[in-house]
Amino acid sequence: MAASPSSKPGAVHFWLIGFVMTTLILLVTTIMYAKSFGEQLAVANAAKKDQSNVQGALTTALADIEALKGMLGLNQADVGSGNPPIPNGVIEAGQRELTTFGVDLSQPTYSATLASMRTRIDALNEENKQLKASLQSEKDAFLAATTGANNRVETFKGDKDKSETDLTNLIKERDELVRQKDAEIAKWQQTYRTEQVEKEQIRDELARMSKELNERISRLNQIVDFQRQQLDELQNYSFDVPDATVTTVDNTTRTVWLNVGRKDGLRTQVTFSIYGKTNQGIARGPDDVKAKVEIVEVNDTSCVARIVEESRDRPVSVGDVAFSPAWSAGMKEYFAFVGDGDLNGDGEMNAKDRKMLKDLLNNAGADIDVEITEDGQRVPADSKLSVHTKWLVVGDVGDPSLFVSDEAKRNQILEVQKQHDELVQEAREHGIKIVSLKDFLTYLGWKPESRLYIPGSQGKFNLQSGARSAGVNTSIGSDRSSTGSTSKSPLKPVKPK
Repeated sequence: MAASPSSKPGAVHFWLIGFVMTTLILLVTTIMYAKSFGEQLAVANAAKKDQSNVQGALTTALADIEALKGMLGLNQADVGSGNPPIPNGVIEAGQRELTTFGVDLSQPTYSATLASMRTRIDALNEENKQLKASLQSEKDAFLAATTGANNRVETFKGDKDKSETDLTNLIKERDELVRQKDAEIAKWQQTYRTEQVEKEQIRDELARMSKELNERISRLNQIVDFQRQQLDELQNYSFDVPDATVTTVDNTTRTVWLNVGRKDGLRTQVTFSIYGKTNQGIARGPDDVKAKVEIVEVNDTSCVARIVEESRDRPVSVGDVAFSPAWSAGMKEYFAFVGDGDLNGDGEMNAKDRKMLKDLLNNAGADIDVEITEDGQRVPADSKLSVHTKWLVVGDVGDPSLFVSDEAKRNQILEVQKQHDELVQEAREHGIKIVSLKDFLTYLGWKPESRLYIPGSQGKFNLQSGARSAGVNTSIGSDRSSTGSTSKSPLKPVKPK
């Protein structure tokens, strides 16, 4: 039997099944969504409530911050929290104010800074309290002192009134005494003026007489100087008695023997001037000097001298006499010196020349009792010419006109000239002979040594040219060849027996 068509599933059945299933799925989904929505709605409502609470707390916090900023007086928009604080914020401005106004009391926080300031204020208040107490004490002391001073002032006023009364009486007495003294003074002044007039008249008379006497003395000094010059030109002697006599002459060795020696106090290097044996006991000027000799060997009663300079036409001979102003047997001679001189022939006048002159005198046993230094100082400072001074020796005293631009040197020369004039006057008063340094050295028999000839040299050469007679009696023009005889020593001639 065939099946009925209604028992087979058809499209409607499938659609219905699909619709039912879709409806069920949608229903389940809707139920689940509705449940989830309710939960989410509850969560949203809770979150909305929390947000409302947070918003209220934030509003409260912002209000608190604004109130705190207002209390601090800081109106910056941002708090500026951070590490480090954000510039131009409340925190940065607060830290700056703590540093600026707190200075050495500044602390990390406002409360700590205020506490530090409070402590300082309390200390200052205590100090102020003590100062007020001290001030009050000073005021009390000042008041007491003022009271005492006022009392003393009153006492002083009374004393002052009494003193003024006494002073008035004293002034009256003084005025009377002054009047009396003025009268006496006027009397004495009149007497004084009268005496002054008389003294002026006497002074004028004395000045006139002094001028006349000075002029007369000047004329007499000129006459004395002229007469002395005339006498020196007539006499012109350097010694009265010779110091030694030439006993032997050796022209080969250029030496002579003199009859003085160690027993007479003679030493080597003493120089003598040699005069002719026809001097008749009186030597003339430096032109009469025949030769200059220097002692090189001293025996007990005789000595050997070398000839350092000799006149060509007047050779030294036996019987000639020797003289030295600086050496005298058994005596010490004294001299005065002013001015300079070139002793060593170097063309300059300096301290070396002065030392050389002193050495020459000291070696001869002489000394200087008065000396004028190159800057015009007298040595010793208070020294004067005396009867012990043998000669006044005058050197070059200089010319101040040559040193116009050198004030110091010019003043030195003027001072030397002043001392020269004073020494010349002293020599005139004591009758002391005045000789030039050049003549003195000639009398002394001294000559600068210059034994080495240097071509082109401007200095004088002291070795004389030409042969010399071997004997003192050999005629000029005769044979001048050497005799061949020699002495045992170039400085020790053979003394004749």
